[in-house]
Amino acid sequence: MKNSEQSPNRSLMRMLSNRFKWSPSTKMILERHQHDQSKIESFRKLLLNEDETNLPRKHMQYDDQTLFRFLEFADFNETKAKDAFLKYLKWREEMELDEIVKNFKYEEEEKVKKIFPHGYHGVDRDGRPIYIQVLGKFDLKEFLKVTTIERFKKHHVYQHEKTLSLRYPACSLAARKPIDSTLAILDVKDVGLSQLSMRDLFMEIQKIDCNYVGTLHALYIINAGSGFAVVWKLIKALLDKQTLKKIQKLDTNYKSALNKVIDQSQLPSFFGGDCTCSEFGGCVLSDKGPWNDPYILTCLKGTSNGEEQQGSEPREENSVTADNEESQKDDPKVGQQVEESSSKKTIQKAGSNANQDKISSETQKSDPRTKSKKIIDEVEPILKDASQKLEVLEATIKNVKLALEGVTQRIQELKQGL
Repeated sequence: MKNSEQSPNRSLMRMLSNRFKWSPSTKMILERHQHDQSKIESFRKLLLNEDETNLPRKHMQYDDQTLFRFLEFADFNETKAKDAFLKYLKWREEMELDEIVKNFKYEEEEKVKKIFPHGYHGVDRDGRPIYIQVLGKFDLKEFLKVTTIERFKKHHVYQHEKTLSLRYPACSLAARKPIDSTLAILDVKDVGLSQLSMRDLFMEIQKIDCNYVGTLHALYIINAGSGFAVVWKLIKALLDKQTLKKIQKLDTNYKSALNKVIDQSQLPSFFGGDCTCSEFGGCVLSDKGPWNDPYILTCLKGTSNGEEQQGSEPREENSVTADNEESQKDDPKVGQQVEESSSKKTIQKAGSNANQDKISSETQKSDPRTKSKKIIDEVEPILKDASQKLEVLEATIKNVKLALEGVTQRIQELKQGL
């Protein structure tokens, strides 16, 4: 079995590199509370005032969720958040991250996962994606036979980018609230001094992770036995204080703690859950989650259209021709779930207004995204009308309640006068 990440396709590349122009209903779900929104806009203005040599305007496409993560990481100190953000952009340039997202292919992924089981699987009870790693089976010699540390670093970065641009938006739609962090499970069963050989790899992973500030919600280290104590001392020295606060170290009696935050259906069977993902060759290979739900994918793709999110500028390097039919065939996971679409759209961005291809009315009728948009357009006015009626009803109930209180008070007065 192969994961969709092994063969990057145009559709996924577009979702990873472009900003979305959300529909009103989607934007409502993804937007934060108005109080947070004002902080984000204030931070954005500060960044806009930064000299372009430090912050090229092509980087101002970063969405509200990204900017809020840096603000939260810096305890809403805009100066500290700006410094961290500029450092992050510099790191992206050094890593040539945009090139990795666009062209990197990790053909050896399935072989690597047999030696070092890891990957995304399901969501926690709040809707956050779950990331798992099983360290006990790691064998450095076998690992280096099928891949290199440098290639694994690129794979790790690619997965982070996919999480930011696809997994979080999909989880947000599924949970109907903003989701921008991950719950991680680290299984250290049988880990001892023999696993010290992976220290260099772990350090490289940690260097990458620290650049994605605020994306870790919690880390559960399970099956932590006596042999792990020495390794933990070395790992602990590499972690910052904020990360350490999010870590819970558990022994073999970890199931009750995990069940509090994760439903059994979302937990792999090797962690005591009900899921096996047998049709995908196991939970580690499945990449199970809302980001593979055909309706959610349709909503995300159907509202992107290659356009930039409001308040953002287009990336200079993006000028792509998207063939939906080819992209769905290239992606084995999406291809199994979403209908093939015969429509073709050309997206051109060269500093002027984008010119979009005209799509025939027959193609629009057969396009599942068009059908979904029609359904959304029909449902939204109904929901809005229902919301308005609820507001009127609530006001009426409030008035009736006040009137009843007045009557009750008057009755009490009459009783006292008798």
